[in-house]
Amino acid sequence: MIVPDPHEVLRWSRTAQMLRLLLVVAGATSLVLAAWGGGLPLVAAVLGGCGLVAAAIRPGGQGPGVVLAGAGLAWVLRHGVAAPPVAGTAGLVFAMALHHQAAALAAVLPVRASVERAVLIRFVRHAALVLGLTAVVGVLVLGLARPGGSVPLELLGLAAAVAAITVPVLLSRSGPPEPGPR
Repeated sequence: MIVPDPHEVLRWSRTAQMLRLLLVVAGATSLVLAAWGGGLPLVAAVLGGCGLVAAAIRPGGQGPGVVLAGAGLAWVLRHGVAAPPVAGTAGLVFAMALHHQAAALAAVLPVRASVERAVLIRFVRHAALVLGLTAVVGVLVLGLARPGGSVPLELLGLAAAVAAITVPVLLSRSGPPEPGPR
């Protein structure tokens, strides 16, 4: 990983600088929210912090995923099979989604490129739509009477859903094979 020279960072466009700043602040917030209180969750958050450094340098790499995995693991280690607080969960989801959105845009934006306001507005609208729909679904779920279930089984189902999403993403990153000499 090549760390950019601080003088080079100052020559980046304001949009690129702000996206990296948003990426770092949202990622750090998610790690702090997930591991608040120390103990074993702190180990996962520190590993996520290493990913945060990598994400700030190269947002198109594996760093943002390491941050999200570290925050998620820290949250699970912190709360185990007990019901986590609703406000804390909502804050964590918001910070993780914001980190992911900022990393996605920063990954495709050349560091010296200027971005039209319409593109940024569309980006913000998409993020607001995703977070708004997530909030609506969360409120509906909290409003319904929750049947007694198995928390470990729910965690297993969540892990299976994450794995089902991860496989196509990893396959999409492994582009077509390069033609070699025959």
